[in-house]
Amino acid sequence: MATREDLRKLQAQSLDDKVQRTLGLISEWYAYWDNQCYVSFSGGKDSTVLADIAAKWCAIAGIPLYLVFVDTGLEYPEIKEHVRTFAQYLRAKYDIDVQITVLRPKMTFAEVIAKYGYPMIGKRQAGYIGLGRKNLENKKYSLRLMNLGISET
Repeated sequence: MATREDLRKLQAQSLDDKVQRTLGLISEWYAYWDNQCYVSFSGGKDSTVLADIAAKWCAIAGIPLYLVFVDTGLEYPEIKEHVRTFAQYLRAKYDIDVQITVLRPKMTFAEVIAKYGYPMIGKRQAGYIGLGRKNLENKKYSLRLMNLGISET
């Protein structure tokens, strides 16, 4: 398990060292999955950096880069434009084939709200609620639920 000291050492590395480490990890991942990999690309800063580094690795390896973008219908138009144009940018920058697959959920956000309610709390609390709903439907009252004050009455 990584320690705080391990994290500090990684943070202290130069940008070039971080990119090289990331390229190594990407290489391991692609090797493990026999080059059958997709990069999840939300259009945010983190996935944009990862897509760029993955494109660099794909150029070195001589393979296409496959990106996946999930269009939930909630993304700003600028994000959708960035996703489209960034794929073009990577094609030109690394002279590689960049394929982008756009997925759309089966349910719209409005349908999710109608069925499950509006998410007004954090993921941890939502997990408790999901666990509670599942267990209550199955008439299972776990110790965890009892500790939360939920039990069969």
